[in-house]
Amino acid sequence: MYKVLRPSDGERLKVIYRNAIRTARPWYKQKYGTLLGKASLEFFEDLLGFHVPERFGRGLVGNSLRLIRGQIEEGRGYAELTNAARDGWTTVVRHNKLDLEGMAFVLKEMAK
Repeated sequence: MYKVLRPSDGERLKVIYRNAIRTARPWYKQKYGTLLGKASLEFFEDLLGFHVPERFGRGLVGNSLRLIRGQIEEGRGYAELTNAARDGWTTVVRHNKLDLEGMAFVLKEMAK
């Protein structure tokens, strides 16, 4: 995000953004021992029982963003996007919403 933000906005973002992996790894090590796999949001969601519907899960956002970006680069606004691109837009938004809900769930469970 920092590549496209004005420096002042990037600084504002740094104040509120943090990578939760810095919290999750030590928590996991204390509770379970050495983490053998990748410390990803998906890993912690699975571990703690947060379900992400397949239609908003992995492997969808990249394709949706490529389709949307291509049409935006052609000068289209939202109303001019194809149905597939608008569906992709919905997928990206719902995926990101679930990422935020999943992270909140993981952090809440870790606090117990």
